[in-house]
Amino acid sequence: MMRAVQLADLEYVTRALLAVPAAARVALLDDMLHTAARGYAYHRITGYAHPQFGVGTLMSVATRLPLAPRPAALDREYLRCLAMIARRIGRVSS
Repeated sequence: MMRAVQLADLEYVTRALLAVPAAARVALLDDMLHTAARGYAYHRITGYAHPQFGVGTLMSVATRLPLAPRPAALDREYLRCLAMIARRIGRVSS
């Protein structure tokens, strides 16, 4: 379990996914979800951000990674990444 997902989380995770080759995106997203869950567990227990895993938000995980620049418009790859994130989050939170 991780913190509730906000719109800013989606933007940062999408930009992190766009910074890696398409073939590596599923593994990276799964790792980010797992890392956010670990950060959230640590934060709930201690009240502090984990130095490596953050506070349990996807944004706190994504900001530790290389990010693609913010696009001027949502192109096909950006939307594909958003769709992948939505599918994965739906599985995790179901």
